Amino acid sequence: MKVGIITPHYYPLMRGNAVTVRRIEKNLANAGVEVAVYSLEPWLSKRSAVRSMLQDQN
Repeated sequence: MKVGIITPHYYPLMRGNAVTVRRIEKNLANAGVEVAVYSLEPWLSKRSAVRSMLQDQN
């Protein structure tokens, strides 16, 4: 079985969500599941940067 997990934050960040997703990933992998984790962190950072830039123009 293959599982994809989408999360706002992921390892190496030590936020609650990142720690929980890492734990879920390890337990699924130990059960023989192929796991891929996709973090939204780069997208969220870019979105925040664009928002800041737009606010600076006003």
